[in-house]
Amino acid sequence: MSSDRERLDAAIALIEKPEQRLAPALAPLRGVVRVLVTGAHPDDEMSTMLAALVRRDGVRVAYACATRGEGGQNAIGPESGVMLGALRTAEMEEAARRLGIAVHWLSEGPGESIVDFGFAKTAEASFAHWGRERVVARLVAIIRAEKPDIVWPTFLDVPGQHGHHRAITQATIEAVRHAAPWHATKLYLPAWSGGGDTYDDAQPPPNASVVYDASGVDAASGLTYAQLGECARSAHASQGMGHWVAPGPALYPLHRLDRGVSETTIFDGSPRTLGDLAAQAQGDAGTALLAAQTAIDQALAAWPDRPLIEAAIVRADAQLVRAQASLTPANLAKFGHRLDAKRGEIARVLAELRGAAPVMTAAEDRALSVRLEPDAAIVNSRANRRTTIDASVEGTHDMRVTLALDTPSGWRVTGLPATLDLSPGATQRAAFDLIVPDGTEPALHELALRVDGQAAATIHRAHHPHVGTISVAAPTVLRVRMLDAALPTGARIAYVGGGSDRVDMWLARLGLDVTPLEMPSLAGADLARFTTLVVGIAALRTRSDLVADLPRVHDWVRAGGHLVTLYHRPSDGWDAHSSALAPLAIGAPSLRWRVCDPAAPVTVLAPAHPLLVGPNRIGPADWAGWHKERGLYFAAHWDPAYVPLLAMNDPEEEPLTGALLSGRFGKGRHTHTSLVLHHQL
Repeated sequence: MSSDRERLDAAIALIEKPEQRLAPALAPLRGVVRVLVTGAHPDDEMSTMLAALVRRDGVRVAYACATRGEGGQNAIGPESGVMLGALRTAEMEEAARRLGIAVHWLSEGPGESIVDFGFAKTAEASFAHWGRERVVARLVAIIRAEKPDIVWPTFLDVPGQHGHHRAITQATIEAVRHAAPWHATKLYLPAWSGGGDTYDDAQPPPNASVVYDASGVDAASGLTYAQLGECARSAHASQGMGHWVAPGPALYPLHRLDRGVSETTIFDGSPRTLGDLAAQAQGDAGTALLAAQTAIDQALAAWPDRPLIEAAIVRADAQLVRAQASLTPANLAKFGHRLDAKRGEIARVLAELRGAAPVMTAAEDRALSVRLEPDAAIVNSRANRRTTIDASVEGTHDMRVTLALDTPSGWRVTGLPATLDLSPGATQRAAFDLIVPDGTEPALHELALRVDGQAAATIHRAHHPHVGTISVAAPTVLRVRMLDAALPTGARIAYVGGGSDRVDMWLARLGLDVTPLEMPSLAGADLARFTTLVVGIAALRTRSDLVADLPRVHDWVRAGGHLVTLYHRPSDGWDAHSSALAPLAIGAPSLRWRVCDPAAPVTVLAPAHPLLVGPNRIGPADWAGWHKERGLYFAAHWDPAYVPLLAMNDPEEEPLTGALLSGRFGKGRHTHTSLVLHHQL
């Protein structure tokens, strides 16, 4: 019997067949209703609803997404920040293609203020980063361009909900009211709770005005709309989305904001097809619209015969041109935009049928890429003042270039060639040393690399099968963190990563002895060689060898080892009774068990604890300049063997003490932390 994962993979393979890829592009030709859904992040879209709206009801659906998801987690690779935003952008656009919807981005990309800066608990905290007026203005522009009949944000604006979700809901309502001359006919809110493992809506949802029924089976694929939705959600692989769902009801209650009008469906009072518009137009325009509707029906009936489809929609387009020329001024003002939109949809289907050429991205079009490895270095005065950097330069045509690194006075660069001769497709490499003088104060330095006197750029690339190759161009900058840190004598660290962080790399750059244990090498590793074993973020979800070896790891701790576990969600395979040395439960819903304010005051509960006094004493200055939030997925309950070391809280909330716990077990120690240390590194 097939597993749920195999069923989902088979469904995805089905909808990727050429004739199936055409189906979601064709479906919106059926009707004239337009819907705009808004959300804060890639993967916020309600995929089942959207699949039914497009495939069954012939609705033109657009999704307006505020951020690129830069601050999210990554279940499939090391991409973070701007690169994660590029990956999640590609995932959102792939999910949209599978659904047959359009995507609009409020964020214009790197350097934009509308970013996924991490978790927020209020709309005000989100707008403080984004700018309320900026968000509303961009939504107004999208509404005027899309001219939707129906608008709804994906989440409610209630305490206990993600502050980004709350902000985009507030901004959507405001934008609908300010989008004149366009006026959406209906504005809905979800009439269901957004609570769960992550969120904890503190207020009950509003009463339902109408229920949208997304149950049923798509005629083209034979899949339910929920299954089609999960095929689309699986494109959000970096967020671990997509699962198989058995056939069943899929009901979505909606609350209408603009007056309590009684209605049976969300489409009440709106024309559904070109045929409905023909009844209003009458005369030659009405005849042409009926002929266009007939041609579209013939195109849909001809699926998957591409020549017949193309011929039919070309006829439909000709009839739409005839109808536009014949409409009275009143009808042109009333529904001329629908005919313009329908012609745009036809143009998109023709491009799909004829195989439009891919567009080269700005990053791919650059002539030169200069990559530094590492592009961020730690110079620890307790270890050494010299760091080696590898520069690789790739050009697209024959050229001779000069290289230079901007450095502070007194710093020296040795080994960096003054000139390089490049040829197309070839990469020139040069290792150089950066030597920092004695007496350099601890600080962060950003050193720009220049090519022919101009700022160099690096094209960062990543490849994942579900989205292909993504690329982002960014200035070539070497970040150097000067610090003065004592290293523990004789420390030998084993690192078991889950693919979501690079803590092992940073520990090694600090000057520590670190051995990454990749899958499945943990099972055969001699743990007695190590003093410390660090388990990376979410590793229990992805590392079956770690799960199987936990009893041996726990025996190693009791014999004298130090186990350090970084944060895990309950859904990451963390078991309160077997993952730790004694029961330790992660709090849920997670919104209640995190501290989002990066400047939140930190109270040290055990100032004399060995983890806080040596080899480096942790003091108030170490909590300044914190990046992103303080921590998340805090422990909620733990065995008395664990000692809580810190207390912290967001404004107007009670202190949480589950951010850093440590306990003695036999001769060893287990420390569990929910601090976002990987971001600080």
